[in-house]
Amino acid sequence: MKNYKIVILCLLMAAFTILVLTSCNSCKTIENDTTEQNGGGTSGTPKVTGSGSTGETDPETDPDPKGAPNYTRDIMTFKSNGNVGIGTSEPAYRLHVTGGNSALYNNVYLPNGRLGIGTTSPQKQLHVVGDTYLSGNVGIGTTNPEGYKLRVNGKINCTDVVVTAIARGEDDDEWPDYVFAEDYNLRTLDEVASYIQENKRLPEIPSATEVAENGVNLLEINKLLLKKVEELTLYILQQDEKMTNMQGQIDELKKR
Repeated sequence: MKNYKIVILCLLMAAFTILVLTSCNSCKTIENDTTEQNGGGTSGTPKVTGSGSTGETDPETDPDPKGAPNYTRDIMTFKSNGNVGIGTSEPAYRLHVTGGNSALYNNVYLPNGRLGIGTTSPQKQLHVVGDTYLSGNVGIGTTNPEGYKLRVNGKINCTDVVVTAIARGEDDDEWPDYVFAEDYNLRTLDEVASYIQENKRLPEIPSATEVAENGVNLLEINKLLLKKVEELTLYILQQDEKMTNMQGQIDELKKR
């Protein structure tokens, strides 16, 4: 009798152990399934609310849900006509972005293959309304700006250009008002004539070869041209003084 009770107790303990193990395996299976559905994270993939008859669908498991052509996920809206909206549930263009909390301060529109920033009606391939900041270099008509902030391969037509002089060091020449200083060392006309005879250009002016190879710095060339105009003015004044003296001497000779 005592042995019989021991056998029954062992059977009950074995049944209880099997029940516990089965429950644990079921919990692990459910947990694994949930983890796989959630992509391995602690929170599930956001469901996509569809407007069709199928109700909620997940674009990761059903990227093209039948019966739900329009669906929204978080703040993105995908329309059946191919339009995508960020911050709007009714995108009117292929990419329609709205909302001041995004990295874009103006709305972005892509109607008819044109990109509009700050405008809903872009007239060209890129149409920007508002101030624009570019941190890199820009090439127009060329794919290689070559280190310039703006490099244009072609003609430029504008109504006004302002070149701002930036001091780059103590040795840089200033605006050539110094030509009219009392201690300015003005070349004699003989020295200028000799330089022109030898170099076929004015002193300090770049040669045609240098211009062809390196181009012309508008600020520097304008400073040089102004310097030459001021030097020419000094030469004219010197010649005028000589002519005035000569005319005085002629007048004196006439009086004799």
